[in-house]
Amino acid sequence: MTEMLQGVLDQFKSILDISGVLPIFGSGGLFWVFLMIEVGVRLYLGSASRTLRELEPDHRQDLVKRFWVKLVLLVFFLRPLCIVSSPEDGRFNAFLLNEIINAGLVLGAFLRLRYVRSEEARFEDWTELDAAEGMVGEDRA
Repeated sequence: MTEMLQGVLDQFKSILDISGVLPIFGSGGLFWVFLMIEVGVRLYLGSASRTLRELEPDHRQDLVKRFWVKLVLLVFFLRPLCIVSSPEDGRFNAFLLNEIINAGLVLGAFLRLRYVRSEEARFEDWTELDAAEGMVGEDRA
């Protein structure tokens, strides 16, 4: 009975042994870095998308949708392609490519927000100037 129990335990141990599994991105710690960066990018893009919708009602782009499309492409297309092209360095190259795409998404959202806010501030400045000029014109009459 103990031999049978030991055999079952050995089978479970061999099934649960992950020492032979390669890390997702070339080294074990990069997976957690990847998760933290992805969560940060997702939160920023969600915030930027909400702000853009508030400031610019005709804004129809959904930045969060772009993030999810990028993530699906990474998992199902880019990462396997990088691994096939270079089995040794492919995982790390997929990580770098993902971070470059993340930087592009964040930079694009940042610049778009900055442009919309500057246009809004410029319009407010003009209306204040026009209001002051109108006041001066009415006072003269």
